Amino acid sequence: MAKYTAPEIARWFIMKDNSISEQFDSEIITPLKLQKLLYYAQGICMGFFDDKEKYLFDDDFLAWAHGPVVRSVWENYNGKEPIKYEEIEGDDEIFQKIKDDNDTSRILEMVYGHYGKYTAWYLRNLSHDEPPWNETLSNRIISKDKMYQYFRTVFEETSAEEI
Repeated sequence: MAKYTAPEIARWFIMKDNSISEQFDSEIITPLKLQKLLYYAQGICMGFFDDKEKYLFDDDFLAWAHGPVVRSVWENYNGKEPIKYEEIEGDDEIFQKIKDDNDTSRILEMVYGHYGKYTAWYLRNLSHDEPPWNETLSNRIISKDKMYQYFRTVFEETSAEEI
């Protein structure tokens, strides 16, 4: 599986969500929801492949008040307003790279298909009930090992189709 940056994966979620939202006239992704989709994508990737070294991006999550946050993505997308997709230089290349990477495409589609239908606040509350966030001190890095342990357990108890 190729490595990406969290902002690159974030761009994919923004583009995907905006295209779906336009088709179904639904709520557009917010910064809070984007952060939670990134968190679930990272965790599901480790759990799905049963490999704590197999993750989408190197960026760490911080345990902030409203759940896991990647600071580099928060710096570009913060606040409460929906994020409207506007193409930027490099989007075509990264989207093609993800499309050609079957493992990454599968994970992102799986995560968006399952978690994308929920509101930002629902996902926030969900992440608060899970050990990676609720066992990490405020404003500290959520360890990838803790994420791996939790999401591996999730996959042991469910099938990929249920995620």
